[in-house]
Amino acid sequence: MVEDERELVRNRIERIRKSIEIPAEKSVYIQGKTTYEDPLVSVVYASDKQLEEFPPMVVAVSEYDYLRIGAEYFSRRLYELGREIRLICYRGCDHGFLDLFGTEPQAEEVLLDMADEIHRM
Repeated sequence: MVEDERELVRNRIERIRKSIEIPAEKSVYIQGKTTYEDPLVSVVYASDKQLEEFPPMVVAVSEYDYLRIGAEYFSRRLYELGREIRLICYRGCDHGFLDLFGTEPQAEEVLLDMADEIHRM
């Protein structure tokens, strides 16, 4: 970690650590209407049978994204089930890097990759 960014990194790690302590009923995302283990909330909880129904897909993650580990796990499961999957990791970025279009070259790269994938459809 770059010394100038140490505080930013620590803040992100602390935010992630605290997020696992939020009960489902107080979650902004699920508002107590389901559980964190619902496959519609997090595909890491999907059964093999559910995953076998997924269409071909591309999963884009950033190197420092707190969701990267789950996305890689999900992608690996799809691959092991013989599903068509492409995992792309954008180096040097964190979660939400797409918002930095015009300042981060990876934001332009991910948009071009998305356009290519849509064109292939």
